[in-house]
Amino acid sequence: MTHVATRFAALLAAVVVTASMAACGEINVSIGNSETIDGSGVLASETYDLTDFDTVEVSNAFAVSVTAAESYEVVVTADDNLLESLEVEVRGSTLVIGLAPDVRANDATLGASVAMPALVGVTASGASRVSFTGFGVVDRFDVEISGASRVDGAIDAGLLVAELSGATRVQLAGTATEARLEASGASSFELADLEIQTAEVHLSGASNADLVVLEELGPVELSGASELVFGGGATLRDVESSGGSRLSER
Repeated sequence: MTHVATRFAALLAAVVVTASMAACGEINVSIGNSETIDGSGVLASETYDLTDFDTVEVSNAFAVSVTAAESYEVVVTADDNLLESLEVEVRGSTLVIGLAPDVRANDATLGASVAMPALVGVTASGASRVSFTGFGVVDRFDVEISGASRVDGAIDAGLLVAELSGATRVQLAGTATEARLEASGASSFELADLEIQTAEVHLSGASNADLVVLEELGPVELSGASELVFGGGATLRDVESSGGSRLSER
């Protein structure tokens, strides 16, 4: 056996042994610079003294509930062996909730409850879920969702700007004077309970939207078997549809 072949065989054996030990729960698995930690099954909560944020960013399959309150409160509940691997901090005006960049969790509970005076935007990624309720009027509300994540809530906004990608879903109720909506990769706008005055919509890659638009709907661009259903009696303008997409009024 050549020197190179001998080194390869030794490396392969080490990988097999490491994987076998991980399967038995003896060690955590490290892949490159990333470590996967199995949840302990023992839950613990930690309260963070964080203030002065009006946007929430969530990742790593966290489930987060956000409610309106006069003061700030951030409480995270997770498996106790993951608490030291959490990333919970304020960056600018954004509360960030997730895991450290080099950590992944397996079979774990990751949740948080957040109280804050005002909310103007939500970002969710990595199969996370965010729900929010109780907030007042804002000039602009931003939603950005990716990676099979989901956002639910109620808004009263002058402008709603929402971008979805990667099999995501947003469900909103309330009102918006204007909406700019973009979805790709089998994502979904469920906005039948949100009254919008005027809306611009771009859907691609088998995405869909259900809207209520009262005045004007357009420009509208549909491609890749996407579907837009709308009510509210809005006037349509600048509609482009291709690739088996459908536009219908209910």
